[in-house]
Amino acid sequence: MATQKSPRAMILDRFAAGYINIDSLAIEEAGDRVRITGAVPTEDERQRAVNLLGEAQAEGIRLSHAIEVRPAGKPADEAASIVDIRYPPEPA
Repeated sequence: MATQKSPRAMILDRFAAGYINIDSLAIEEAGDRVRITGAVPTEDERQRAVNLLGEAQAEGIRLSHAIEVRPAGKPADEAASIVDIRYPPEPA
């Protein structure tokens, strides 16, 4: 008897086959739905991910997504990456 893969596992398989970098993506399963949020490094990769997700939806996988483009090495909030050197940490 073959075991049925979860919708999340099917999405992960599709992303692996499509060479989608999932390092900055959250792929969460809730019941029979999957929610994909986060960022990929290029617009091309985002478009490939969206196309793969469209194919998954056409095959009956219920999902929602919010994928943005954020080049590698760029933090989500640039202001958070700026170190204030006027106030160095207190010595221990």
